[in-house]
Amino acid sequence: MELLATKRKLASYLELRDQMEEDNMLLRDADYVKSYVGISTETLYRLQRDGYICVAKRTRNKRYYRDVDVERLRNSYRG
Repeated sequence: MELLATKRKLASYLELRDQMEEDNMLLRDADYVKSYVGISTETLYRLQRDGYICVAKRTRNKRYYRDVDVERLRNSYRG
């Protein structure tokens, strides 16, 4: 019985944490990423295809990336 209650609390906590992360997530469009990192469209799509950065959201043929992923990409790509 206690195990079931603990599982429910954990599931509720994880759901709340995911919700908070989504609410606090800053998204950047592809144009921003290209200019900030200093790469071309082709390079951005190649890095995306190779798994260095993931699309967080797609809306009306625009790709949006999480700001933390953009920072990580810039640091790893530019050193």
